[in-house]
This record gives sequence, C-alpha cells and structure tokens, in this order.
Amino acid sequence: PLIQKYRKSHKLIIDVIDINNDALIILENLIEINKLNSNIKIRFINSDFLLHKFTEKYDLVVGNPPFGKVHSKNPNFSWYIPVATSKSSCSR
Repeated sequence: PLIQKYRKSHKLIIDVIDINNDALIILENLIEINKLNSNIKIRFINSDFLLHKFTEKYDLVVGNPPFGKVHSKNPNFSWYIPVATSKSSCSR
C-alpha cells in the first residue's frame, strides 16, 4: 500500500477528500482499527474535489474518479466543465 511506502518518512500528511461524508466516516473507522504510525496524519475533507479550493501544495496526488458520467442535470455541472477542461488546473 501507498502508506507503507512512505511509513519511514519524518512526517506524512494525507488529505483525503470525498464528497460523500459517509465514505469518510467509514475510512476513518478503518484507519482507527489499523493503527497508523504516529508520524502519519490524515485529514478528512468533506468536499467536491473538482470545486474544492486548495491552499496546500502536494508532492503526490492520487485520484479515484467517480464512476459514471456527470450529467447536465447535476446542479454543479456548469462549474465542472471549466475546471475539467482547464489546462491551468493540470500545471500546478
């Protein structure tokens, strides 16, 4: 697993972002059961990844894109298109 690869780092901060708060709660419970090393901190952020205003710079980004298509009936559809097609969003 990815966390094992970096377990010997001095400090590892992982931001987990999910639009589904229930998924974050399940993950938090799983992490408590598995007892991470004290040098690993996980921050849980309940937000839409595509619309989230990031203030941090990251060394590594791992994504798990949603399954299915985003339909025009989605209330955030008009916000998604510019973000998904912007070249600047990939060059940070």
